[in-house]
Amino acid sequence: MFKILILQQWFGLSDLEVERQMAECISFMAFLGFPSPFSDSRTIWLFKERMAETGKDKIVWSELQRQLDAKGLQVKRGTIQDATFIEADPGSSKKPRG
Repeated sequence: MFKILILQQWFGLSDLEVERQMAECISFMAFLGFPSPFSDSRTIWLFKERMAETGKDKIVWSELQRQLDAKGLQVKRGTIQDATFIEADPGSSKKPRG
């Protein structure tokens, strides 16, 4: 579950969007170890709420940052691009192509 939160944070995704990306993006699947089934957005939200209520969220994020710092790694925000091809309507042109 924490790996899901990492992806969510690094890519700036909502609970619904991270759920969708886990099902569609092979790199997300690989990072998460190809879980079956994937957690849904409600489960992700409940997990984040429970972490915040207990104060564990701060502890876990601090530990992750400590480990990244120890390895000299710096995380920059990622972006996700939809690579769907959409065919444009060529329209009608009175000029002949040539």
